[in-house]
Amino acid sequence: MNKRIVISGWHKWLSLLVGLQCLIWTGTGIYFNQMDSEAASGNQYRTPVSHRDNTPSSTFTSLATLPIAEPILSAELIWISGIPLYQIKTELPLHDYVTQQHALYHAVTGLPWYIQPNDIQRIAVRSYTGPGEASVPELILPPFDFDGRQQNPLWKVSFNDEVHTDVYLDADTGRVIAHSNDHSRLKDLMLTLHFMDYTNSGGFNHPLIVAFAIATLMLAVSGLLLAYRRLPMRTARANTHIDVQVIQAGETTLLSLRANQPLFFALASAGIHVPTECGGGGTCGQCVVQTDTSVAINEVDQHHLSEDALASGNRLSCQHLCSECKVVTLK
Repeated sequence: MNKRIVISGWHKWLSLLVGLQCLIWTGTGIYFNQMDSEAASGNQYRTPVSHRDNTPSSTFTSLATLPIAEPILSAELIWISGIPLYQIKTELPLHDYVTQQHALYHAVTGLPWYIQPNDIQRIAVRSYTGPGEASVPELILPPFDFDGRQQNPLWKVSFNDEVHTDVYLDADTGRVIAHSNDHSRLKDLMLTLHFMDYTNSGGFNHPLIVAFAIATLMLAVSGLLLAYRRLPMRTARANTHIDVQVIQAGETTLLSLRANQPLFFALASAGIHVPTECGGGGTCGQCVVQTDTSVAINEVDQHHLSEDALASGNRLSCQHLCSECKVVTLK
């Protein structure tokens, strides 16, 4: 197949792909410029939760008495709804959203401790100041729309308010991870579209956006190649002219045209514009003229014209030089 057809085909589809994403970027950019940042945070009804009480530290058991076989890498005293607990970690991940390996022990009794759904609901209600009523806590697994990086299971408590607030809490400690509502979910959707994060990776450095960058580069390169191939002077390196008889609406005009220039561009320079949609790129097949049947047929002609049309001398004017066509009849 002719190289110009291949390049034009690539350019057309890449233009559609890149153009669509540019429209999405424009739309999401306008949204981010106009959005209410406070509402989009999802924290419309969020308030801090204090868990600490006045249990004396003298009653706390020693870490050495805890039934732990593995080496302790981190030990932290935390409070959950007034209960003092040791949070023991045997692994230290780099970020809180990475899968955690830890256990909780009652700081007074030294026994393993596990949070219960009623504790989760109580904490969620304390973190919420809105008018809605809390649902039964639901333990859900990643991925999560509000944070694609989060790898740990979370409790979800929903409230039936006007913005449909959801509260997400750590599955083990009950720590409030995030509040989400209709406004923040819209923001999350816009972020997904803006950063092309359709796999919910939680960032913008992902394979899809790299592939899109390559596609954009290919679009630019194919555009430059097509622009170069369409330059009238590219094939008109010599100043040799040739007389061509042009028959239009029954009238014959003798034109002096550059011999090494494509007929389509030479006619345009003379003020005669042959119908086209691709601008002489060889992809639309509309710049048909009739000339002598001895004019060689190329692959682009064959791609767009029927055998009968070719046999009667029909050719694409963008595919043939003026030197090939002594007499041309315009359709």
